[in-house]
Amino acid sequence: MSQQSDSVDLLGGYKPVDLIQIIHPIREAFLEIFPLVINADKNAKFLQHISNCYYKRKYEELLGLMLHAQKNIVDLFEKKYSSSAKHVMMISKWRTLGEKIQRIKQQMQQ
Repeated sequence: MSQQSDSVDLLGGYKPVDLIQIIHPIREAFLEIFPLVINADKNAKFLQHISNCYYKRKYEELLGLMLHAQKNIVDLFEKKYSSSAKHVMMISKWRTLGEKIQRIKQQMQQ
C-alpha cells in the first residue's frame, strides 16, 4: 500500500453499523406478527411502550419487552392451542424472532 492509502483501505472498508439498522428489522417483524396472535387494541399501551423505547433509543429495554412478549406468546401457543400446521408455523416464527432478539441482546452486552 502506498503512503497515501486512506483509513478505509487499512480497515478493509469496515464501517460501524448504527444499532438502529439492526434493531429496526427486528421491531418491524415483531410489529408484523404481534397482531396476528394478540389483540393490538387491548395491548395498545404495551405497543406504545415498544414505540417509545424504539424512538428514544432505549434498545435494551425494547429488546427485553419484545423478548418477554415472545416467550409468553410461545408458551401460550404450546399450552393452549392444537398442533395444527398454522399454529406450528406461528410458533416457529415467534421462536425464530426470539432467537434473533437474544443474539442482538448478547452482542450488545459484549
